[in-house]
Amino acid sequence: MAVQAGFRLGTITGIDCKHGAPFRSGMSTADKLASEWDPVLGKTHSTVEKADMENEFDKFVRIPEKRKLSMAENDILMAPVTLQEVIDAISALNRHKSAGPDGINNDLFKDAKALLAPAMVAIRNELLQGGTPLSLS
Repeated sequence: MAVQAGFRLGTITGIDCKHGAPFRSGMSTADKLASEWDPVLGKTHSTVEKADMENEFDKFVRIPEKRKLSMAENDILMAPVTLQEVIDAISALNRHKSAGPDGINNDLFKDAKALLAPAMVAIRNELLQGGTPLSLS
């Protein structure tokens, strides 16, 4: 996916279709991003059945007991994220950092956090529950 961003304006000015379905006329930026990420996030890539997943993981990865999470710690990490947590995380980002592979730098998130944060909360919490957000289906 190639993203052209208007960094001074804090906007995405264009997205080129590389991996998803061809873009329809009038598609929103969110739908274009969802289309590009759907081939990666929209399906299971595992060949192991869910019931065997923990055993296969334990064969592959050895985690020392002192580094394992307790059930209480796991519950905290698996709890739904709040809007305030996302806003705080975005606020903590440093400006003027180079963009990652998606081509989006921190300035966009900081400048558009009022628009992005609610969507990020909804998507993260839907994925946490094992679902696929409507925008990714």
